[in-house]
Amino acid sequence: MKKTIQILILTLIMVSCANHTTGNKPTFEQAIQKHLDSITSKNIKQMKQTVAESGEFYLTLPNGQITTTIKEFIDGQTAWFNSQGWRFSTEIIKQEHGPQYGYALVIANYHEADRGGKPYHHKMFISYDLKNTNGLWLIVKDHASTIEKSQ
Repeated sequence: MKKTIQILILTLIMVSCANHTTGNKPTFEQAIQKHLDSITSKNIKQMKQTVAESGEFYLTLPNGQITTTIKEFIDGQTAWFNSQGWRFSTEIIKQEHGPQYGYALVIANYHEADRGGKPYHHKMFISYDLKNTNGLWLIVKDHASTIEKSQ
């Protein structure tokens, strides 16, 4: 009986350790999902947690416009989040990572209820590159390209 209890306790400890995450540091998968959720919920505070506080950040929009700093990126996202009448949905179709770098490929659907008197839709591929910085997975590149869109 004593041996059974010891085995049970050891098993519980092993299962607990196997399911333990690294404190408050999200996994790669949690980090990309948190970033996407920050967009769909228009939560700039949450988005700031998914990128570095400063430095380089590469955002390439489908029209070719490029942003190269965190400040430019956050300023642009803040203005976008404050605008009304749009919604954004995402589906992660591929993600892969090693110990330091990873990427995710996402299909995104952007909708506006009224753009120039009619509904607007823009379906895109968005590729995200993430870098593991001191145990935190942070977005370092966001590149969007059009699949199809309204005229």
